[in-house]
Amino acid sequence: MRTQILAVDPGNEKSGVVRFMVDSRQLYGVEIIESNGAMDNEILLEYLTMNRLRNCYVAIETPKPMGMAVAGQTMETLIFIGRLCERIDLLEKQHDLGIDWTYVFRPHVKLHLCGQ
Repeated sequence: MRTQILAVDPGNEKSGVVRFMVDSRQLYGVEIIESNGAMDNEILLEYLTMNRLRNCYVAIETPKPMGMAVAGQTMETLIFIGRLCERIDLLEKQHDLGIDWTYVFRPHVKLHLCGQ
């Protein structure tokens, strides 16, 4: 089974983006299709619109709510995350692409990558 995943580490102005294919028929099962370390947020929204990724799952890294005050940059990042989700939902509604998104909380990402 092949599944396309777009992983986004959003920021207030630029976002890290990696698109890869998961294929359970291959030895290691992951093929990186495209990687962009720092894509301007407006360009990322256009990228989604122009490429119309089919059968794609978008994983969006998101700060986990902790009940504490947040910095301005964090608030701007959260606003962009909302715009990103809205764009994905709009594309799905207009073109029925089989695209869906989910939040991936930052502490879970750090635990997976660093083991602590």
